[in-house]
Amino acid sequence: MNLNDLTQYLYTYNEDEIFYRKYYEARQDIVLHKGLLENIDKDYIIKHKLIIPEVSDKEIPKQMADETYFEMNSQNSIILLKHNRYTPEFTHKHVFFELIYVLAGQCTQKIGEHHIEMGEGDITIVSPNVKHSIAVFDDSIIINLLIRRNTFEDIFFDFLRNNNLLSNFFINNLYKEQRNDYIIFRTSKDEEIRNSILEMFLEYKNRSRYYNNILNNLLMVFFARLLRSHEKNVELPSLLKKETLRHIEMITYIQDNYIGITLDDVARRFHFSSPHSSKLIKEATGLTFTQLIQKIRLERAENLLLNTNISIADISNSVGYPTVEHFIRLFKRKNDISPSQYRKNNKLN
Repeated sequence: MNLNDLTQYLYTYNEDEIFYRKYYEARQDIVLHKGLLENIDKDYIIKHKLIIPEVSDKEIPKQMADETYFEMNSQNSIILLKHNRYTPEFTHKHVFFELIYVLAGQCTQKIGEHHIEMGEGDITIVSPNVKHSIAVFDDSIIINLLIRRNTFEDIFFDFLRNNNLLSNFFINNLYKEQRNDYIIFRTSKDEEIRNSILEMFLEYKNRSRYYNNILNNLLMVFFARLLRSHEKNVELPSLLKKETLRHIEMITYIQDNYIGITLDDVARRFHFSSPHSSKLIKEATGLTFTQLIQKIRLERAENLLLNTNISIADISNSVGYPTVEHFIRLFKRKNDISPSQYRKNNKLN
């Protein structure tokens, strides 16, 4: 697939969009709507996972897990999709980050209590576990980019170490109990941003060798370009306070040094007492220092189990647990299965 093929794919109505448009038009007339519902093939609706509230309300996902889009044994951390036009608006949430880009036209989003109008070139990043919906009832082209939350920290580790609006937004979502539900960039039809999105979409659709690695790096380039050109054109439901920024700096430092770091190290680095540092960490994450370190280490271990063939003993040591038996006990306490079974289950799936 080349750029012309991708453009044709995005602008051409697919089978689901044709059905949704027919359903949308029928809903504008009581008689047509009633007739369509009387003759609708319910088995077809359910089989194709179409969003038709009168037919498949119980089938409409209110909470989307990774498995809704990401294959269990896949190394994909990023997925790109075209939002089907005329899909009935429905409120849902999911465990991954979602980036919504308006390639052409416009759309309306509801995120929590906020109603947001988006035009061509606008970008919204929606946080995990935030209720939202999107309405596209014309020929507008909307692209969705989904980013796994549970691998975000490992894959985009270097990006998170930077102190900028985007890294702060993501860190808040990974570690803080209170965070912004979304962030919006108004790019005013920026061609460089548009081309970056289409380049990622092409890479994802073609799936040539090493496409996962290329996609991960292209996303980092995209974020850098977005910040370089549009950091001043950002909308947040609430601005980050100085105290929040201090929390983020502290969490980032712990992330960078999680293997051998102590609470006293953190206190010295930020010129606080150990009790005050402990209080700030608790405020930021809802976890004690020890719990936070354990969370980071075990999440890194999970990623290594899924994406490498490194032995359990080497993984244990690499994430900061020299005693493999201790590592296995902590892992089983968190996941209810051993590291080896966790790896085996995901490979089977």
